[in-house]
Amino acid sequence: MSNSFIKAFFVYGASAGLSRILPLVMLPFYLHALGADNYGKVEIIIALFNLLIIFGLMQFETGIQRLFYKFETKEALLTTTVVMTLFCSFVIASISILFASDISKLLFQTEIEKGLVVVAALTIFFANLSSINLVYIRFCGRVLAFSIISITQVMITAGFSYLYIVELNYGPLGYLLGIALGWAYAWIITTVYIFITSNIRLKFDRSCAHEIFLFSVPQLPARLASFFFQFGNRFFILAYLGASAVAQIALAFKFAAGLQLIMFAFSMVWNPFIYKNENKEKLQENINKIFKCILAALFVLHLITIVLAEKIIKIFFEDDFLATIDYVGLALFSVELLIVKEIVEAGVKLSSKTSRITYAYLISFSIMFLLMWFSRSIEHILWAGIAGNFLLVALTWYFSERNYYVTFSKSAFLIYMIASGAGVLFHNVLLSGSII
Repeated sequence: MSNSFIKAFFVYGASAGLSRILPLVMLPFYLHALGADNYGKVEIIIALFNLLIIFGLMQFETGIQRLFYKFETKEALLTTTVVMTLFCSFVIASISILFASDISKLLFQTEIEKGLVVVAALTIFFANLSSINLVYIRFCGRVLAFSIISITQVMITAGFSYLYIVELNYGPLGYLLGIALGWAYAWIITTVYIFITSNIRLKFDRSCAHEIFLFSVPQLPARLASFFFQFGNRFFILAYLGASAVAQIALAFKFAAGLQLIMFAFSMVWNPFIYKNENKEKLQENINKIFKCILAALFVLHLITIVLAEKIIKIFFEDDFLATIDYVGLALFSVELLIVKEIVEAGVKLSSKTSRITYAYLISFSIMFLLMWFSRSIEHILWAGIAGNFLLVALTWYFSERNYYVTFSKSAFLIYMIASGAGVLFHNVLLSGSII
């Protein structure tokens, strides 16, 4: 494991830490001001926002990552990707704004929340363009600049959200405005930084656009399925149990902040690492060292988080959220499996057979969708998510080893699964009896 990998992991982890922990710290203030029902609506709109982002980006950020070390004129690579992203984001935002009333009625059976849909649609411009800029900055090796921009963005988002929600009583709209201002800041500051530090010329390269399109778009179905893996449970819970129940499950996943920190930091350094070292002799050895370290870290964080979550919920949150204690372990396990998936799909990415990722996602999505369809409780929906994520890991692992020479330690994963699975069952069955 290279020193540069470790250094980048911890620097990105530090910046990700604030972005994951600060929302959890601010959550009691937001919940007190909004109430469970309104916060549940916010979570649904955020899920919608993440869906719009997918169609606006069209996976172009993965194309710039794959071509960065192969394309000599990196400035042309950036500007071409920005133009493609701007066009797609404009189309998606326009459609969303045009049908804002219908989307609001579909989600909440009323047109009152159409303003939230409009704000979310407008925000995708800033979010998507910022994402492309941040990928470029990260691949240029400017770790410190990336971290400072990420940290200040989170602080601006939290600050304005607190102002609009708690002080000015804007309600759910205040939360969305805080997110919009945070992404607007990120787009402005990243654009200015890139123009100052790079020799940028506004040029659209058709051959570059063609390569980006061919690499990125086949992954779109997989990305949509990935969205459902992360946010789909919100929509089922909204339909079955209402917005207040969405707030409970959202709080449970907020306690996965430590794990998401690892996922974020790891995703920042993993693709550059495997692409840069794909021709090195010790690639498999290094990958498996990282794999085992991540599994150990996940298990330790899982145990610590379960213990802390129970105490934090009892002390800082209202009695309506005490049931969330039973959901935290399941939420953690679900996120952990997605982190494992990020590692074992390395072979698919290095072989450039990204359609295999789509196959894995679609098969797993189909099974998880059916399980959630027949679920009628938060616990059952969470277990359905775990089953889908496990199948996703298994299929991704299979396609990865079939299409590339790198293999992963099955024994290490088996030990992790037994230990973490036992921990979840012990907490949810023996302590609270909430598995059924």
